[in-house]
Amino acid sequence: MSIHDEIGSMSGSQFHLWRSERASEIVAANQISPERSKLKVDLDLGELYPETGAAEIARIIYEGSAIEFGTESFRIARILANQTAFAASQPDRVEAFGFRKSDGEFKDLVGIVSQNDERVANGLTLGWLYYAFEVGATPGDLLNWGVNEFLVIQLQWWQRREGETLLNQHIRALRNGWGLPWLSKATRDNYGNLIREINRGNVPDQIQEHFKNEIAEVRELLTFFGELDLPNETKNEPSRLSANRATEWANAFAKSVHFIAPDAKGRWGSLPEVSLKAGELRGCAAPVARYLDELGYQPSDIGGKLTQAFFGRVGDVVGK
Repeated sequence: MSIHDEIGSMSGSQFHLWRSERASEIVAANQISPERSKLKVDLDLGELYPETGAAEIARIIYEGSAIEFGTESFRIARILANQTAFAASQPDRVEAFGFRKSDGEFKDLVGIVSQNDERVANGLTLGWLYYAFEVGATPGDLLNWGVNEFLVIQLQWWQRREGETLLNQHIRALRNGWGLPWLSKATRDNYGNLIREINRGNVPDQIQEHFKNEIAEVRELLTFFGELDLPNETKNEPSRLSANRATEWANAFAKSVHFIAPDAKGRWGSLPEVSLKAGELRGCAAPVARYLDELGYQPSDIGGKLTQAFFGRVGDVVGK
């Protein structure tokens, strides 16, 4: 096991390397189907950097597609790749990885320790391949084209489930971790640009009417995170749990740590309990608790009505 898997802090953090034993366990636990689609990528990507290969894959398989809001998929993916890489380069900008104490110090619940260039490369790959499954590619295709298996697994975790709301998808992404909180942040930033253009009157009424349901979901998502641009160019104020309610959720998470922090393992794997038992909702624990509370769940539902299946990391090895 890498020494970085063994680094913890008594403040409640758990750190791991991207290329760690934990990542290897996740890959081993997820058997990716070799099934192929009819899509063809007739390029030798072996000599390219992985993120460059992902861009080439996207350029080919997105041709002629417009998955969201009638906009060319490759154009959106190019933006998402850059924004995901930016979020990956600044982990303290992504709320799912921690929180700031009253003195301004940033503390993690579960954090990633790796070279900045590797985080950025993985962020770029996730952004470029954002629509890969939606245009018909399979996980087997991506593996055959040389995409890192762990990234393919994360893209499978990311996929929106049938009938799922946009907000629920992003809540799952924050909890499931690794590169997905960066992807969530990048997506929300991009949606924020759309809302600003609507507020400025730059989106025709007929376009807004055609995509009214999709735009409503975007507004719901951004409102939850306090990222919705209002017409007066201020952000909305998100709802918050009361101090007592937050403590109840933190204590419930502490009794079932892997429900909220599935990658907290190893010698220091119990350390997230420290902050949770202290009533602190760090990292993804805060938005997840607020979301579950808004859905009408009770902290006591964890392990009963609420299981790890809620988050969609099917086939994963959790908490070993």
